[in-house]
Amino acid sequence: MKICFVADGQSVHTVKLAGYFVKRGHEVWMVSFRQSDIPGVRWVMLGDGSLPGKWQYFRSILRVRRSVRNIKPDILHGVYLCSYGVLAAFCGWKPLVLSAIGSDVLISPKKSLLIRLLVVFALKRATLIHCVAEILRKELEKYRVRTEPKTVVFPWGVDMTIFKPAAKAAPGGIVVSTRNMEPIYDVATLIRAIPIVAAKKKNVKFVLAGKGSERQKLENLARELKVSDRVQFPGELSRKGVAEQIGQADVYVSTSLSDGASQSLFEAMACRIYPVVADIPGNREWIEDGINGSLFPCSSPDVLAEKIIYALENPVVRNVCAEKNLETVRKKAGLAANMELLEKYYRGLAS
Repeated sequence: MKICFVADGQSVHTVKLAGYFVKRGHEVWMVSFRQSDIPGVRWVMLGDGSLPGKWQYFRSILRVRRSVRNIKPDILHGVYLCSYGVLAAFCGWKPLVLSAIGSDVLISPKKSLLIRLLVVFALKRATLIHCVAEILRKELEKYRVRTEPKTVVFPWGVDMTIFKPAAKAAPGGIVVSTRNMEPIYDVATLIRAIPIVAAKKKNVKFVLAGKGSERQKLENLARELKVSDRVQFPGELSRKGVAEQIGQADVYVSTSLSDGASQSLFEAMACRIYPVVADIPGNREWIEDGINGSLFPCSSPDVLAEKIIYALENPVVRNVCAEKNLETVRKKAGLAANMELLEKYYRGLAS
């Protein structure tokens, strides 16, 4: 098949998608504002590689439309509903697959009437809608598209050849966060929890891996709270680097205020790490408090600290929950199985 993605070429999701289908022998095209090194992918670049402003999307409509019509793909797939998905919808090409992955449904459409109208426009033109989480499917039901395209729900999946159980590195315990340092991920709440944890667990260490506009602010906060000696900021890591950091940890924390299906949560589950995550709908699809992990109210460092301390002090509970999560990921969130499922949908639409 000839598959054309209209998507962010630097997104971890897009890199996995395109890489998988290249390896499967398909001809893969990427129409994007940003490029990355994905062997075998053919590119149509829309910009200079910087993040686009909202008006750049509108200015690019005709170019995307011409490019897709020249490529003549068997499948056109727009990833991220309210930006690249809208661009793909303007092409008027069938079959059109659209993927909803998180803030493109849960946050952005609530900011303006224009974005909501564009989402409805795109949904009406889709042949298949793919949601990475059930909460996204439920949210999209509110748009009441008359000609309802088929909707399927499954996460992208985690590469279990990279993310897998490993030996623990420190007897005092390691707590890891791999969320980027942007306001939506609320990493400051984790830093505010560290003094409370440190007062009770003298040797625990924290690893906050990720990039973002708030990194300096977060490092300053750690200094102000006098916990800099407990915290490492390794920055942006490769996928293997992320796997190594998670694999050495005892507890994984996500303070994100919004998520669809959290890729970083799946990575932690695949590494048999006990998850302590914010109590939001996307996480509740995978974590049940006290059964296979812990949930805490958003932006509540005191409760978060209590949950981390409980996890560190109860290794038997950690191990039992972690084993459950590993099995769940194997059954429902493995990359190979879920990409095979997507390929099956592609073939059905292209035939």
